[in-house]
Amino acid sequence: MNKKRQNNKKSDDRIQDEENNFIQQQLAQSNEEKVDLLAQHVSQMHQISSQLGAQLSSETSVLKDLGSGFDRSKELVGKVIINIDGMLEKASGSILPFVVVFTVMILALIAKLQ
Repeated sequence: MNKKRQNNKKSDDRIQDEENNFIQQQLAQSNEEKVDLLAQHVSQMHQISSQLGAQLSSETSVLKDLGSGFDRSKELVGKVIINIDGMLEKASGSILPFVVVFTVMILALIAKLQ
């Protein structure tokens, strides 16, 4: 009877060892699957961040070009204003008599209509 108990104990130990090995294998496989999934997510995040970096570089370039365009436009508008001021100064002497005659005519027309 003692031998039967020893054999049963050995058999139980062996079954326990097999169960432990099976559980360890299952855990190892589960861990490998999770590591693979994590690696895929990291790869996807890397791709997304690379695409974002490229997009930001492109948009930065566009903004710099717009800034340069606005600066050039500002310079041109300034030159146009200076030219218009010059033309008005030159013309102001010759326009004054016309303004006086026009004003007198308007006043005469208003007086006649009343």
